[in-house]
Amino acid sequence: MTTHQQVETGYLGTDFVVLRDAMRWVGHYPIRTRGTVGGSIAHADATAEWCLLAILLDARIVVESVRGRRMIEADSFFFGYYATDLAFDEMIVEIFFPNRAPHAAVTEFAERRGDFAIVAAAVSLDLDGVEVVGGRVALAGVGATPVRSPAAEAVLAAGGTFADCADAAADALDLEDEGMFTVEYRRTLVRTLVTDAYGDALVSQGAHT
Repeated sequence: MTTHQQVETGYLGTDFVVLRDAMRWVGHYPIRTRGTVGGSIAHADATAEWCLLAILLDARIVVESVRGRRMIEADSFFFGYYATDLAFDEMIVEIFFPNRAPHAAVTEFAERRGDFAIVAAAVSLDLDGVEVVGGRVALAGVGATPVRSPAAEAVLAAGGTFADCADAAADALDLEDEGMFTVEYRRTLVRTLVTDAYGDALVSQGAHT
């Protein structure tokens, strides 16, 4: 029952500021005041911000029915376009974000403000002091579900630059042309958005490479 607007205006501590900041990308104000976190994840839109955050931060989704409760890892919860592991009689009752993300950011591109994203990117950096030593990179709008980018994360772990990280994320994707959105167009968006998200995560927290 938690709305996007409650997250946007609430205090989540310094480790989860990214959850609050990501809410500015969710539709328009009326949508944020009515729509809920659990509702968004259950709906499983491939470009939804909460689904992207769930994949980025390894969320654990607790669902319940008259048969009891069970916990589902985010990477096992999403099956495809609007398809999840929810049974017909289950609903989401809790969502855990077990991984701290003090150096993280989400960004996206849509044709109009408030529209569904064409592509979205999220980055969570691991730091040793102020040096980047690894992290997570997740993408939405590049398939039937949000996905992590092992190629981009390998670059981060090896101490590569944010440009190398963005290139790796884009080059590793298996894409097809979809109407006016060509493969190269999406790859260009991925490069730009991963670079922007990396920069936002870095600058906002005072880290550097």
